[in-house]
Amino acid sequence: MASLESILAALRRLAITALDGGHPLVAARIAATADQLEASAWPARPPRPSYGSPPDREAPPGDGLSAAPRRG
Repeated sequence: MASLESILAALRRLAITALDGGHPLVAARIAATADQLEASAWPARPPRPSYGSPPDREAPPGDGLSAAPRRG
C-alpha cells in the first residue's frame, strides 16, 4: 500500500509533467488536489479563543466599543 507522501509526490510529478506538456490548467487542478489531500490529512486545529466579553454578562458602559460619541 502506498503512503500518503508517495501519492502526493506522484500527483505533484504528474502536475509538473502536465505543465511541461503545455496544459497549465490541468497542472493547476492536479496540484490543487494534492494540496487539498495534504491539508485534509493534517490534525484539526484547536478552537480559537474568544476575546470578547463573557457571554453571561454585558460589557460595562463607556468601554470604548461604542461608535456613538458620549454626551454629557
